[in-house]
Parts: sequence; C-alpha cells; structure tokens
Amino acid sequence: MKTCPFCTIPIDDDSFFCDQCGKELRICVSCGAFARAKFCAACRSTDIVSAKEYAGNPKKNEVSYNHCLILLESGVKLALSADKGKYVIGRGSEDFSAVFGNDKFVSRTHAEILFDAENQCWKITDLASTNGTFVNEKGVPSNTYIALKTGDSVRIAFIKLKFE
Repeated sequence: MKTCPFCTIPIDDDSFFCDQCGKELRICVSCGAFARAKFCAACRSTDIVSAKEYAGNPKKNEVSYNHCLILLESGVKLALSADKGKYVIGRGSEDFSAVFGNDKFVSRTHAEILFDAENQCWKITDLASTNGTFVNEKGVPSNTYIALKTGDSVRIAFIKLKFE
C-alpha cells in the first residue's frame, strides 16, 4: 500500500486514481514515488508520468533518460530522454517551464538541447537569445550545436546547471 500524495489516504500500489479524492496519480520514473508537482519531492527529478503510463513501461525500474541537467542552486534534476530527443528551453516553451518560465533573463525560446542518435551524444545550441547560452563559461554561437560531456557546466542566461 502507498499513500495518495494529495489526500494522504492509503491506496493500492497499482491504482491509477485515488479512490478517496479521485485525483489522477502521477509517478516519478526515476525513483517510483508518487508525485504531486512537476518534479519529484523524493529525488528532485522532472521525469513524472501518469500511473497508467508508468504501469505500461516495461523499463519502469530503470532510469529512463541518458542524462540530466542539474540546477546547481537547488539540486533539481531536469531529465533528458533520448526517446523524446529534443528540448526547447525558454520562458515560452513547455520543456522545463516550471524552472525557466518566470525568469525574465531567459528568452522565450532561449536554447535547444537535442540527442544526436548517430553520435550517441547530447548537443546544445543558443537560439539567438538575449543573455546567451554557455558551456563551461564559453558562449555557444547561435544555431551552432556544441556536444555536451558529463560534468560540463551549462548556463542559460544566469541560471547555472551541470550536465550529468
């Protein structure tokens, strides 16, 4: 038995909705905990899916992303899934909007991170942003992709992250 993250009533582990409050249950793919928000309170991952989607994932006990960006200030992990392949970071984009959506120094479409399947690596580019995108404190030219390596520091305007 697990506890509903909304009403704290015990529920069956295989439930898709809470029997008491009726809310749809969402699960962190990284650690398997129920989540209430856009990131997991247990492991700080942003890889949250519906319980139904989680149950249909044969790899649910494996980490579903190749890498992540870690916010240095808070430790929040932004999961990067090779299956999705491309993320647009910015105030106006849906990807990681909980992190970047309210930062006035981040452009509406600031940067793009994509998985290069041919070379099996993640790449980043700046999308002509006002305050720049940086890898290891070197500016990333607009529309030029730079390969990311584990341990690289990434800066989106003034937000510092680490690529893991």
